[in-house]
Amino acid sequence: RCHGTWNRYYKSIDHLRTFMRKEYNVSDMPLAELEQSFIEQYHVYLKSDLGLKPTTVSGYLKCLKYVVKIAFNNGWMPRNPFSLYQYTAPNPERSFLTEDELRRMMTTELRYKRQDYNRDMFLFSCFTGICYADLKTLAWKQLEQDTHGDWWVTGNRCKTDTRYVVKLLPAALSILERYRDGTDYVFSFMPHLNTVDRSLKRIAALCGIEKKLTFHVGRHTYATTICLMNGVSLETLSKMLGHKRITTTQTYAKVTQPMIDREVTMLREKLATKFSM
Repeated sequence: RCHGTWNRYYKSIDHLRTFMRKEYNVSDMPLAELEQSFIEQYHVYLKSDLGLKPTTVSGYLKCLKYVVKIAFNNGWMPRNPFSLYQYTAPNPERSFLTEDELRRMMTTELRYKRQDYNRDMFLFSCFTGICYADLKTLAWKQLEQDTHGDWWVTGNRCKTDTRYVVKLLPAALSILERYRDGTDYVFSFMPHLNTVDRSLKRIAALCGIEKKLTFHVGRHTYATTICLMNGVSLETLSKMLGHKRITTTQTYAKVTQPMIDREVTMLREKLATKFSM
C-alpha cells in the first residue's frame, strides 16, 4: 500500500475505537458479534458526529468492509454482515484549469523563488498528468529519448503500481531544463503536499484564478484541457495516466462545450453529403 492508504487504515482504527467506546462502551469486540447495524451506526457516526465529507466517509467504510471481507474469507467469522451494505459517495466535481487560466498561471510574475518552484512543479503536472506522489520519486533515469529526438517519461504509479507512459510536451521540457542540477531526482526538494497546496492558493490569487487550487488539479488539467479537449482518446489518456480501468479515466474527463462543438462539427461534415435535403 502507498503511504496515503496506510494512513487511512491507521486513522480508521482510531475512529473505530472511539466509536465503539461511545456506542458500545468497549474498546474491542469479537468479529462474530458484528451485525449490519454496526456499520450503519458507524456510518452515521462518521457523517454526523465527526462531520466528515461523503468521500472521506466512503473511504473509512471501505477500509472496514475490506478487512471484514478478509476475515470472512479466512473463516474467522461465520458470515459477512456487510456483504449487502452499499454506500457510494457522490462523485465530486473535478476542478481543472482552462487554457486562459493555464496561461495566466504560466506568465504571472510571482513574489518569491519558492512560489516559482511550487508553480513549476504544478505546471509540470499540468503538462504530464504526473501526481504529487509520483513526482516526488521521479528520477532523471526515467526519461528516455527516442530515435526521433522526442523525450518520454515512464514509471510505475506509487498508488497502484500501474505503469504510465507520457510523451513530454515542449512546456514540460522547458521546465525540466531549469532543474538539471546533477541530482538523481528531477525535483530534488519536495515540500510537504499541504505546504504546496497552501502556496498554490496564494499563487492562484496572484494570477486572478478564483478556483480552489490544489496540486491534484494539475492532473485534472492534463486530462481535460491538455488531452481530451485536443482530441486525445480516453484509451490513450488512460495509459498515460496509469489507470487500471478506463472508467477511472472517465471520472477525470470533462465533456466540455468546446469538445461537444468540435465533435458535432466533425459529424456534420461527415454527414453533409449523406443526408442532404
